[in-house]
Amino acid sequence: MAGIREVEDGDFEAVVRLVSGQGWGAPTERDWRWLWKENPALERIAIPRGWVLVEGGAVVGFLGNIAQEYQLGDQRLTAAVTSGLVVAPASRGSSLQLLLAHARQRNVDLLLNTTAAPHVSKISQFLKFQRIPQPAYDRTLYWVLRARPFARAALRKKGYRDVVDRWCGPVLSALIRAEGVLRRRGPRRLPSRAEFRTIGAGSVGPEFDALWQRRLAEHPRLLAVRDARTLRWHFDDRGRPHPPFFVCASAGSQLLGYVAVVRQDATHLGLARARVADVFVEHDDPEIIRQLLHQSAEHARRTGAAMLEVIGLPQPVRRVIEALRPFELLDEEWPFLYKAVDPALQERLADESIWYAGLFDGDGSV
Repeated sequence: MAGIREVEDGDFEAVVRLVSGQGWGAPTERDWRWLWKENPALERIAIPRGWVLVEGGAVVGFLGNIAQEYQLGDQRLTAAVTSGLVVAPASRGSSLQLLLAHARQRNVDLLLNTTAAPHVSKISQFLKFQRIPQPAYDRTLYWVLRARPFARAALRKKGYRDVVDRWCGPVLSALIRAEGVLRRRGPRRLPSRAEFRTIGAGSVGPEFDALWQRRLAEHPRLLAVRDARTLRWHFDDRGRPHPPFFVCASAGSQLLGYVAVVRQDATHLGLARARVADVFVEHDDPEIIRQLLHQSAEHARRTGAAMLEVIGLPQPVRRVIEALRPFELLDEEWPFLYKAVDPALQERLADESIWYAGLFDGDGSV
C-alpha cells in the first residue's frame, strides 16, 4: 500500500523519472523553481507544493499544487490548483489519496481542478467539486492555420499509416482549405481604430496594470489576478523554443486589451498547436477582440502552428469567437471544477455571470 506525503526539495529527480516513465514531458529544474519559488501568489498563499505517493521507497505518484490569486469585487481570494497528476500503473488504485489531499486543504478560499481528465473529473465530482456554470467549457473551438500538417496529424490520430498520409494527405488538406474559404472560417483583418503590436512576457509593463484596474471597475467577476507582475511570471518563456506571446491593442498610450497565446504541441501526432490562453479586453469590445484574434492567428501561423484553439471564456467573448465560424471539438467530460471552502462563496459562484474562466486559470497554460 502506497503512503502519501507532501512534496520535498529532494523529490525532483524521482518525479522526473515517474513522469518520463509514463511518456509525459518531464519538468525541468527551471520549471520546478518557477512554479514553487517564483510564483508571486506565494507571497500571500502558504500551501504545499503538492504530494507524492511512496511505495517501497520509490515515488509512484505525484500531484502538484499551484497557488493562484483571484479578485471578486473588492475581495481578494486565494486558490489552490491541481496540476500534473501522474501515477504508475501498478499504483493507480491509490490515486484517490492524492486528490483527497488536495480537497482537504482549508487555508485557501478556492480549490480548483482546471484541466481534469475524464476519470479525474468524475472523482472530483464525487469529492463534492462542482462544474463551473460557465456554458460550453467542454467545447473547444479551433481554426486550421496550416492545412497540410493539420491533415497529416488528423490521419495519424485516426491510426492511418504514413503511406496513407502520402496518398490522402494532399487531398484532405485541399478539402480543408476549400471548406475554410467557402465557410469563411477564421478571424479576418478589418479596419480598426486601434494599433496592434506583438510582444513577449518580458515587455509587459505598467499599461497592463492600468487595464487590470479598469476592468476590475466594470462589474464584479471572479478574475484571476492579471497585474503586470503576475502576467510576466505566468507567461515567462523558461527557455522554450516557442515562447508565449501577447498581441496588444492600444489607443495612444492606453492598452485597450490583449490576447495571450501559448504553444502546446501534440507531439505524439506531430501537430504544432497554439492555444489562446487569455482574452482580456476592456468592456469585451467585439471589434477589438476580432482584430486581436486575427493578429494572433497570423503570428501563430508564421511561427509554425497548424491550428489555433480556444477553450472556455465567458459568453460575451465566446459569441464573438463563434461568429468567426471555428470548428468545434467536444470533451469527454467537464474539465473545470471548483470547490469553495466557505459555503456562502460556493453559493455565490453558482451564478454564471460571476465567471471569466479560460486557460489562464489554473494550470491550463503553464
